Amino acid sequence: MLKVYKYLPFSEGSKRILSDGTMKFSHYSDFNDPFDCKTAYDIEKSMEYVNTRPDIFSEAGRQLGLSKIGLEQTKDKMLSQMRASLETGEFHEGIIGEVGICCLTKTPDNLLMWSHYADNHKGFVIEFTLSHKDYEMHMGNVEEKLFGWDVEYSNNMPMITAGTRDFNAVKDVFLTKSLDWKYESEYRVLAMQKGPGIHNIDRSMITKVIGGVNISDDDFDVLKSLVHTLSMSDTCNPKIIKAQMSRDQYRLEAT
Repeated sequence: MLKVYKYLPFSEGSKRILSDGTMKFSHYSDFNDPFDCKTAYDIEKSMEYVNTRPDIFSEAGRQLGLSKIGLEQTKDKMLSQMRASLETGEFHEGIIGEVGICCLTKTPDNLLMWSHYADNHKGFVIEFTLSHKDYEMHMGNVEEKLFGWDVEYSNNMPMITAGTRDFNAVKDVFLTKSLDWKYESEYRVLAMQKGPGIHNIDRSMITKVIGGVNISDDDFDVLKSLVHTLSMSDTCNPKIIKAQMSRDQYRLEAT
């Protein structure tokens, strides 16, 4: 079992996670880190790799409606355009823009995250308890089951070769961030097929809702009502608590 958490402001979209079982998978441009999903490309190795993949050109020619002869005549031009798109970043932007990303964390009591992502402690956190023992089953519905991976942190931006499709390439692009973000202990779910947008999740994974220390009484009452309704309609019975400030430490009690 794995417990992961989503920090949220008290908003209509956030409440729909509890009421409707829908959650946002973001476009990378929504993130507050301009380096997120950025990588460096080895241009020469990328071009060498493309030259070893005639299927890439065949697919490009098919999409452009080119004959075999026409494809051969335009190959050099296509290679030149490929190099230019790698150098300008256009190639990379096209790839990462097609993936939806849901950011969660493994810690529910980080003071900075409560401030940054839960509206200065006026929002709430949802705990999900995940069971991923049936790996193959979840690969077809990663969004619904929140099947994801831990983010790794590094001082160096990954250097990748364009066109490679193994998991290391996915990790380098979507699951590597600066060491400055290590405190977030991030866990990411990648919607590779469905892309960015609002996707359904399995609400039975919700096991706890934590109100922030600054949440208003009215908003906390709304949360309690949503959790009560959820416990009546799904196969789960989530707890609801309100985070408390420690009396003698810079620490939240949120368990």
